[in-house]
Formats: sequence, structure tokens, C-alpha cells
Amino acid sequence: MSQVTAFQCPQCHEYIASDAKSCRFCKTPMNPAMQQAAAEATAAQNKQYRKSRYSRHMLSGAVCLR
Repeated sequence: MSQVTAFQCPQCHEYIASDAKSCRFCKTPMNPAMQQAAAEATAAQNKQYRKSRYSRHMLSGAVCLR
């Protein structure tokens, strides 16, 4: 069983499932290569966001404990 993730449609930028055959909003057809690339790009963006938020919280916590 493969893991389903969400990514932004390259055409309309709405979030859709990685196993969708086409975008449910703009009906753009999706091919497996495009789905994989978009899902990986979204995962990289999410990782960077979480990392920056973690650093921000750690820094604010360190300032509060001084």
C-alpha cells in the first residue's frame, strides 16, 4: 500500500492527492512523474518550514529563560 500525500496542482495551485489522475479543481491531467516531482517539492517545502519554526521556537525559549 503506497502512502498518499498532497501536493499543489501546477496549473491552479490547489492541493490534491498524489494518487489523483487529474486535478479535481481545474481538470488538468496528472502523470506519475509530475505527481512525484510535485509531492517531493511540497515535502521539501514542509521540511524547511518545520525547521525554521523549530529554530524560531528554540530561540524564543532561550530568550525567555535568560
